[in-house]
Amino acid sequence: MVKLCTGMIMRGIRVNANIIFLESPAGVGVSYSNTTSDYNRSGDNKTALDSYTFLVNWLERFPEYKTRVFYLTGENCAGHYVPQLAQTILHHNNYTNHN
Repeated sequence: MVKLCTGMIMRGIRVNANIIFLESPAGVGVSYSNTTSDYNRSGDNKTALDSYTFLVNWLERFPEYKTRVFYLTGENCAGHYVPQLAQTILHHNNYTNHN
């Protein structure tokens, strides 16, 4: 499930922000897959790659966000998934920038 919020109030000061809430892996919370076999193929690497693929496709669809500052954060099991997503982003970014 993806939600995009723009403009938020922080400490009484209006700050323009763009936030994507991405639930992963598929099947947690209210997220789902249209392909039931996706639930059997989940795992840390698959979750990181799925999230990375989503972000790349999202940025292709909305290129105006490509130049914005980018932060990763999360809650719950994100202490496990966020570092793996960060590693996947860095791996693909390094690969892309050197080839």
